[in-house]
Amino acid sequence: SRTRSCLMMQGRLRPNSLELYRLYKIVAEDGTQSARITFQGSPTQQLNVGQDVIVSFPGVHGYAWNILTSGSSTFLTTCIFLPDEEADGYGVHVPIAESGDSKCHCYRLYNEQKEFGCMWFALWKLKTDVAIRNGCRLIVVTKKHGDVGYSQKGEIEYLKEKDVAFTSISIYQFAFHHLKSALDMVLKTDTFELRQVMHLLSPCQRQKLMDVLREDGQDASLESARECPEPSDIGLQSATAQDIHA
Repeated sequence: SRTRSCLMMQGRLRPNSLELYRLYKIVAEDGTQSARITFQGSPTQQLNVGQDVIVSFPGVHGYAWNILTSGSSTFLTTCIFLPDEEADGYGVHVPIAESGDSKCHCYRLYNEQKEFGCMWFALWKLKTDVAIRNGCRLIVVTKKHGDVGYSQKGEIEYLKEKDVAFTSISIYQFAFHHLKSALDMVLKTDTFELRQVMHLLSPCQRQKLMDVLREDGQDASLESARECPEPSDIGLQSATAQDIHA
């Protein structure tokens, strides 16, 4: 709830397994989770000066993509998604005007023509140019370790050609922003509280949290997590994915 999120930001509540489970879903690399719905970016009239606008997003993070495009994120976006033949523009190839020949943007992006076409890129350029002209703060979201998707490379190349400033954030940072820094609070908590959080998680969730701690270099917290007994050892029932679906 909004009240709970505010309390978490103030440090008066610790994140529970629900927030952690949502974090795992957001950072998970599973493009099949993307809703197969045509999306043509945030409304142009909202792209005003000073707005935080995501101009490039890794499609492999399907659950996170749904958050961005459903309106539940505070970020605006110029990203485009034409999922299938039902979407206007799917399979359409747009010539590169500055190339002087008939090659389409597919060759710029993928070095070959793709079945899904490149109308999405032409639409993305138009909307991104509006964000640039209007003085929006441009944001590129990367995957966990700072790498980007194949289509993203073309988007970033375009931004560099335009010589515009943009900020890169990882999918973890996107998740932290959306969940009011839930996991970040876990990493800053003391040993006793971290153990209590671990008790709430299923074995699978516990392992995922340990993986996150390891990737983030939190060696002391990782050692504490390893020493935490299984929920069954202390008479606590572990929360499962079914119990805490987001």
